[in-house]
Amino acid sequence: MARYSGVGVAAACLFFTYALSTPPAHANGDAFFDDNGAPRETELVYFGSVKDERGDYIAGAIVRAVLALQMESGMRHLTYDATTNVIGRYRTANLGRTIIGFGTDIDPETVTLTAHKEGYRQVRRFYRSRRDQKASIEVNFVMVKE
Repeated sequence: MARYSGVGVAAACLFFTYALSTPPAHANGDAFFDDNGAPRETELVYFGSVKDERGDYIAGAIVRAVLALQMESGMRHLTYDATTNVIGRYRTANLGRTIIGFGTDIDPETVTLTAHKEGYRQVRRFYRSRRDQKASIEVNFVMVKE
């Protein structure tokens, strides 16, 4: 019969108690962007890539989403930026959830996307998804050096 020391059993109990009581860790701020029960039909996320004219990815480019919202007080423009990663990919925040507090729904037709990078200018923007759909919309950019 195996005999366990009291210190070993206590350490094992302490470890499992700690492991079961800690919340899960999330990468990239998942807890910050949690939906908190927001309705699913207001979701709108843009994603895609930014490349140069040769097809090489551009890291560090800013993709700017400008939302034009008609409010009771008049037209408002909200701006959200996303930065491309090392392989030239970007993903915006969930724009549909960010405007829930304004009491209006988002229309993808009122969103303007542009790409910016010092030393480059945007020459092409193409939608890989239907512009009128909600949820995830892929938009890719081509830029040329100035």
